[in-house]
Amino acid sequence: MKIALLIHRPQARGQELFASFLGNHFLELGHEVVLISLYSGEFSLPFQERQFALDASFLSLKSLKKLSQILREYQPDIIQANGGDTLKFAVLARLIFPFSGKLLFNNGGVVGYYLSSPWQRLFYKFLLARLDGAVSVSEFSKKDLSNWLPARIPQEVIPIGVPEDPEVAMVPQVPYPVFVHIGGFTPEKNHEFLFAVFQDYLKINRQAQLWLIGEGPLRKSVEASYSKKLGPSIRFLGSLPDPWSVIPSHAILLLPSKIEGMPAVIAEALGAEIPIIASPVGGIPEMANGISSCTLISLEEKAAWAKGMDFWVSLSPEERKKLTAPSQAKAKNRFGLKRAAVSFLEFYQRL
Repeated sequence: MKIALLIHRPQARGQELFASFLGNHFLELGHEVVLISLYSGEFSLPFQERQFALDASFLSLKSLKKLSQILREYQPDIIQANGGDTLKFAVLARLIFPFSGKLLFNNGGVVGYYLSSPWQRLFYKFLLARLDGAVSVSEFSKKDLSNWLPARIPQEVIPIGVPEDPEVAMVPQVPYPVFVHIGGFTPEKNHEFLFAVFQDYLKINRQAQLWLIGEGPLRKSVEASYSKKLGPSIRFLGSLPDPWSVIPSHAILLLPSKIEGMPAVIAEALGAEIPIIASPVGGIPEMANGISSCTLISLEEKAAWAKGMDFWVSLSPEERKKLTAPSQAKAKNRFGLKRAAVSFLEFYQRL
């Protein structure tokens, strides 16, 4: 099978990394794969075969024609759009400059959360109606997508996949609690709430630190505001290709998002035996089902967050291990990348 994976740009974030790892597994299984990015980026993705870059600056006839030319020459059986602007580019390119192959959308989020105007909803329905299939990362994401996707188009739920045996070389423990947030600086990540609960925890332990890993449109304003308020208690580390390499092994992940599809960072944290405290939104409850080291606390229960944080900090290494080790084993089985790759290929073959 010949597969083309379309991504927004080379960057150290969920959809792009997932597409790269997924493509590598397809290659191992004997399939042909190319990776096509819409926009340029400085990050070097870990994809092992051919990569194409449109180097588009915006949606234009020139960029759509270039995408179509690449796909006409490659002649894939499957074209999979993975987040960002990929759905718009793929659908419009096929309409204006037709090419062959089944067109799929990999829905890694919650579409309805971002459709704020009637025009957006109408345009998105127009795009989705021209697909040959759709994959959603969680049952919650699938239910949301069903509001916009015609019932005749096949859908499948395939949970997020992360490498089963990542080389996690975490740094040694430091003599103070470390809370970590990994994610883009965007409104849905809820940084205001994150800083509020961390300030509550500082009343319990003044030595604690909050490390933030990621980039995004709100980073400058967030950093300028909270650096003054919290000083050395917070660290802004930017976007890192391997965030777990700088995180101490006794850290705790905080994820008070307003909405999520199924964040890979939770699966990665489970694999690294890092406890998680998260909001029960989107597909997160599906991920946390039966996982003892993933604590879900409502955003309405702000006071409970500091208590939850102190619970994990207060555990001895042995007590913590009893909770995180079984979760690690379950996560490898539930969120393994090889399992995801096989599920995608089975869905492709049914189209």
